[in-house]
Amino acid sequence: MFGVPAFDRASQTRFFLCVRATDPRFDREGVRRVLAETRPLGVWEVPL
Repeated sequence: MFGVPAFDRASQTRFFLCVRATDPRFDREGVRRVLAETRPLGVWEVPL
């Protein structure tokens, strides 16, 4: 997540939420749907 350009401002004016996809019950579309409901400035998928 350190490679995401917006991460630089995370501790200044915003925050980051990291959801790890290693859980076998992880639902990528479900997570995106829940995050979209909070109207984030962005959602990034970061390779492990």
